[in-house]
Amino acid sequence: MIKRSRFRKLFLLLGLAFLLTGCSNEPPEGYTKEHHTYEDMVEYAKSIDENASVVEEYEDVEEGSREYRIWPATINGISCGVASESKTVYSKGFAGGEFSKTYYRCDTDYDFFIIKYVLDHHSILGIIDDESVSRRFHTNDLVASVVFADEMTEDKLNALWADYKKMNSELAHFQLRKAYWLEIDIVMKKYYFKDTTEEEFQNVHDQMVEDGVLK
Repeated sequence: MIKRSRFRKLFLLLGLAFLLTGCSNEPPEGYTKEHHTYEDMVEYAKSIDENASVVEEYEDVEEGSREYRIWPATINGISCGVASESKTVYSKGFAGGEFSKTYYRCDTDYDFFIIKYVLDHHSILGIIDDESVSRRFHTNDLVASVVFADEMTEDKLNALWADYKKMNSELAHFQLRKAYWLEIDIVMKKYYFKDTTEEEFQNVHDQMVEDGVLK
């Protein structure tokens, strides 16, 4: 009985060791366990624009389940912010996704304001209907504008696609770190242009035809 008890303990210890070594929460490069410092944010801003400036005073903001420490900044002449923002990193390997830890990464809403500025010259592409902190900073590393329509025609869809490609071509000059998507809302259904490939257009077109919203 003693030998069996020891065997069970050894088995449990080996199992625990396997579990602990088989999953990890290794964060991506640049992520830290504590908020980034002012010096970190200056370095980050200057990695985008060597002449960027960052104000030393910051503001702590909580939105949803995320934390943001935001410093006012000027990047390429655009008034914006740089932030140390919380990011949940999930375990990988065995039991992947079961465990998580919070880290902090550097981000900026410079991309958001550039996209918003260029969008002002493309009224057909709708509006950005959410300017919350989470939308300006981390949200999936993309910014989307929204077009609301009761119905869609071939001509209008082609016009949206042409202008979407044109706007992305203009945005390419700014070397942004976030992508620009177009969301098209038609009768409670949502469609997205996520890139400028012809395959992307055809997929959206075919889905609209299948859903019966393309006239």
